[in-house]
Amino acid sequence: MKKALLLLLFSIVLILPVSAENEKEWLILVYAVTDSVLSETVKADINEMETAGSDENIEILMQLDQNDYNPVRYRIVQDDNPNFIASNIVGHPENEDCGSWKTLDEFAAWGINRSPAKRVVLILHGCLGNLGYGEPIKDIKLNGNYNIKWAAHKFKLDKNKLGMEFSKENGARYMGIRQMGFALESISKRLGKKIDLVCLDDSCECSIEKLYEYNNFVNYWAGSAGFLPSDNLPYDLFLANLKSNPQIETQNLAKKAVEAFKKHYTPYCELPYGFGATLTAFKLSDANQLMVALKILSKDLYSLARKRENRIKMLNLREKVLHYLSSDEIDLKQFAEGLIRLRMTDDQEFIENCKLISHLSEKAKLAHWADGRYYKDANGVSIKVSRYLFGYDLKKYQLLKWDDYSRWAKFLVRLGKD
Repeated sequence: MKKALLLLLFSIVLILPVSAENEKEWLILVYAVTDSVLSETVKADINEMETAGSDENIEILMQLDQNDYNPVRYRIVQDDNPNFIASNIVGHPENEDCGSWKTLDEFAAWGINRSPAKRVVLILHGCLGNLGYGEPIKDIKLNGNYNIKWAAHKFKLDKNKLGMEFSKENGARYMGIRQMGFALESISKRLGKKIDLVCLDDSCECSIEKLYEYNNFVNYWAGSAGFLPSDNLPYDLFLANLKSNPQIETQNLAKKAVEAFKKHYTPYCELPYGFGATLTAFKLSDANQLMVALKILSKDLYSLARKRENRIKMLNLREKVLHYLSSDEIDLKQFAEGLIRLRMTDDQEFIENCKLISHLSEKAKLAHWADGRYYKDANGVSIKVSRYLFGYDLKKYQLLKWDDYSRWAKFLVRLGKD
């Protein structure tokens, strides 16, 4: 009888929710999908994480796919040996396609249930959320409801043009802006609040279109607007801030992420061949006024681009202002200031709006650092201004909430016409 009673009591304890008293201060979720370039450096990243390790205040959980289609999950423990990974594998995800937003969502759900915490940091390792490539567009059923807009847009993909095999994992490097948004939205709903901080590791993720897509799901964002060496986020420096001060404000932690990057990359940027780095911390809700100004700008540019001479001026501007390795992600502040210099119109409202964009794109940042070749004068927030978009990319762009909000895709199409 006693055994049965004890068993019943034990079962009740297992199903009871974890009390707030037992919550840790921080849950760090690291979602790492590496390719041939990153598969070796990620081992060093794990050793850097182990300099901090999980403790009574911080839980560090990681899902890693080393380009072998066999993802594993780790609980990071404290260890000071830089040549040995002490953390053990604690699980294998059911879904092995780490290029799917659902796999990222499942990892987050696993981590949140395993270790409830007051605040959550999601670290995305790899070039996640790019516009091009990814899964074919299809009807998306999220939380039981089909989104009518997504269901209304279907099209076939030419596998030869994409140069990838859809029978294999897409790779999170090609998850896509919209699919990343699905994951962040679902994670936010699981938490019952916005994700406290998203940090980008080895990724270009400070374009304004992406920040707009995610502002309802994330409070603070720390990432780059351009090229970063594949040496990755200095986890030891970043996590040291949490170890020394678990009560740190999320805004200050976002700033510390940029400071950690800066300390790590300054020696690299000073080398003759160093491309440099552009790093930005951003409070997404602070960008609302900037979004309104950009909506007005996209409408004005769509109209101005009717004239061929104006289109030529805009394309030349794209080449002249600071641009990143993709040559399409250009610095927003310099682009707005360049539009004023072009004198395409005498409309004072257009000029004042460009000045406002320049001001807001600088003001909205929590922290920023740029250095090295091409980057020293970068503002840190970029926008895509392409000569044209291929059919596949254009359709993905038109499915973004950003396109619903602005005429930017229409402007890009008009800009690309001969």
